[in-house]
Amino acid sequence: MTSIFALALVLTGCTDTSPEAEAARKWRGQVEPLLHENALLAEQVLETGADVYNGTGDAEKIETHWREAVVPTAKHLQHQAELVQAPEAWAARQKTLVETWADRATAYDEVLVALETGDKELWGVGRKRSDEAKLREEKWFKVVNQELAPFDLVLDQFP
Repeated sequence: MTSIFALALVLTGCTDTSPEAEAARKWRGQVEPLLHENALLAEQVLETGADVYNGTGDAEKIETHWREAVVPTAKHLQHQAELVQAPEAWAARQKTLVETWADRATAYDEVLVALETGDKELWGVGRKRSDEAKLREEKWFKVVNQELAPFDLVLDQFP
């Protein structure tokens, strides 16, 4: 019994209780639930890509999916990210995430308008903006996870 108690003390004593670690855990706890929706959004976009690649999605089906699933999810995710109250140490990182997800939502909206109107130029603009947001998001996760590593924390982009 004593060894179990000692082990419990050692394990709980290993937890970093510094203000920096507490701020990191608090912020991560707010952001982490959003990442499940981020994974859903990625799946929705991939479904459309698979339909195009496999030739199984006609223009109406793709447009409907984009209008009813992809764009609303992207906008909702942006809105949820805006509601996160990041501790001061993580406020700049949170702001960058919100900006990135806002750009992605705008890009997805542009793609939808291009689908609705047949505007190839706008399609290209939306796709380019979408790709840029995706790259910024990936870089953001890489940097943030490096910053969270000293606290033994990680954010999984697509849990």
